Amino acid sequence: MEQLQLTEEEFRQSLDRTISLLKKLKIEQKLDQAIKMTENLMQRQQKLEDEFKKEAKNTDALTADQKNIEEDAQKLKEAIEELKKEMSEMPGMPEEQIDQALAKMDSMNSAAQLQQMEKMLQQKNKNFAQQSANFQKNLGQISQQLQQAKDLMTGAAMQQTMLALKQSARDLLELSKSQEGLMNDTADMPRNSA
Repeated sequence: MEQLQLTEEEFRQSLDRTISLLKKLKIEQKLDQAIKMTENLMQRQQKLEDEFKKEAKNTDALTADQKNIEEDAQKLKEAIEELKKEMSEMPGMPEEQIDQALAKMDSMNSAAQLQQMEKMLQQKNKNFAQQSANFQKNLGQISQQLQQAKDLMTGAAMQQTMLALKQSARDLLELSKSQEGLMNDTADMPRNSA
C-alpha cells in the first residue's frame, strides 16, 4: 500500500513537471511569434519608407499600408502583454526583458507615432523617412529584448536538463552500488534449482 502511494506521488510529480514544461514551451512559442511579428513590422516599415522615397506608390496606397502597420503594431503590443501575463504565472521566467520591451513600446508611443507618420505620408512630408527610421530602430530594440528573453529561457532550460542528467547519473550509480552489494550478499547462498 505504501509503495502504491509512493508511485502515485511520483506520478503526480511527473505530471506536474510535464505540465510545467508544456507551459514553458507555449511561452517560448509565443515569444518566437512576437519576435517574428516585430521583424515583420520592421521589414514592412522599411519597404514603405523605400516606396515613399521612390514615390513608387500613390499616397493613398502608402497611407493604407501605414494604417495596416499601425494595427499590427497594436496587435504586437497586445501579444507582448499576454506573454508577460503568462510569464508572471511561472517561476523563473525572464520577465524583466518583457517589461523592457513593453516600456519601449509605451515610450515610443507607437500608436501616436504611427498616426503622425500616416499624416506625414498624406502630406508628403519629407520628415516621414526619419520618423520611419526611428520607428524601425525602436522595433529593433524591442526585438533584441524579446530575443534576450528567449535566450535566457533556453539557457535556463539547458541548465535544468544538465542538472537532471547529473541527478540521473547519481541515481544510476547508487542503483548500481546497491545491485552490486545485493549480489555480494547473495553470492554465498545456495541457488534454488527448481
